[in-house]
Amino acid sequence: MTARHWIAMAVMGALLVATLVVEPSTARAQENGALHFQTTASGYDISVEESTSNLSVGLVKVVVTLRDAATGEVVDDARVIVRREHETSDEKGSAQALNSPVSPEHYQARFSLKSPGIWRIWVEVDGRLGRVEVEVLPVEIPILRSYSTGSFVFIGVFLILGLGATYLWWSSRKALRQRALAQDSPRDSNRDSDSGPAEAGS
Repeated sequence: MTARHWIAMAVMGALLVATLVVEPSTARAQENGALHFQTTASGYDISVEESTSNLSVGLVKVVVTLRDAATGEVVDDARVIVRREHETSDEKGSAQALNSPVSPEHYQARFSLKSPGIWRIWVEVDGRLGRVEVEVLPVEIPILRSYSTGSFVFIGVFLILGLGATYLWWSSRKALRQRALAQDSPRDSNRDSDSGPAEAGS
């Protein structure tokens, strides 16, 4: 069995191990779905969607939808504030949720929750139907692990792929050199045979 076959088998084995060993992280579990909350308070139908970012753990987007509970009409001129507070520490903050002419019924706020753990979330609405504050579903920020089993597996896979690519490049260069030498050898022999009689005649 050649070295090329061994490398191919090693790559296939590493990929198989990666699919079996990599553990699903808490961050990915939060990426897969948003949290939904709905209630009626002080004449408002309040719908809240909370989602975490796929790209950065701790980055949260909150979308608040407001309607008049009596008429079902969109409330697009309210002031909406999203407050957050860490459950076990004194960390807290707030952000204003803004809507746009393109989507006046949706008030959006984005903020970063830097500390892991449970964060309590409140939505405060101040509009033509009055002022109200409701607590919505909490958001959990996972503890990041610098390295995991999956990380080492992927590092190993990339190293193997890199070594395989390097070997294939080196083999192709070597084959090209050998082919060039093989093509030059008959030319040298023909050149020597052609020059022999000429030298003898002189």
